[in-house]
Amino acid sequence: MAKELFNLVVNTPDGNAAYYQLNCNRVKIGRGSENHIIVIEDPVSTKHCELRQESGQFQVVDLGSKNGTHLNGMPLNDEPLPLKNGDTILLGRTVKIQFVRVREINGTLPVKESDSGTVTRKLKKAPKPAINPVAAAVARASRSLTSDD
Repeated sequence: MAKELFNLVVNTPDGNAAYYQLNCNRVKIGRGSENHIIVIEDPVSTKHCELRQESGQFQVVDLGSKNGTHLNGMPLNDEPLPLKNGDTILLGRTVKIQFVRVREINGTLPVKESDSGTVTRKLKKAPKPAINPVAAAVARASRSLTSDD
């Protein structure tokens, strides 16, 4: 059975990306060391925003940041908004965060019996053709004549 996992991809202006799997109910993002995800960029506030999981649904809320938090281009306030797969969160207009849902697959697929005639079988090698001993002797003799010249 596939299990859903929630992830963040944090892209900073220098082109670096960091990847996080969300495995707790609250994730704080900001410049301060008390955050779960620390982003050292000038436009990011010490306590910038927070992701909250309630009933299997993540939401994002701005924590009163100086430069604001945007969800898919729309500014956030102190009211949480739900996140969907592929949503973009923008911190201070420079740090881009992608919310990504992936599915984890555990276990193996069950082995089913093959239908008759669908199994690939190794073929036996065809026997090598018999070599005519006279033709082989002539070929050896002609090679030795041409190599002596």
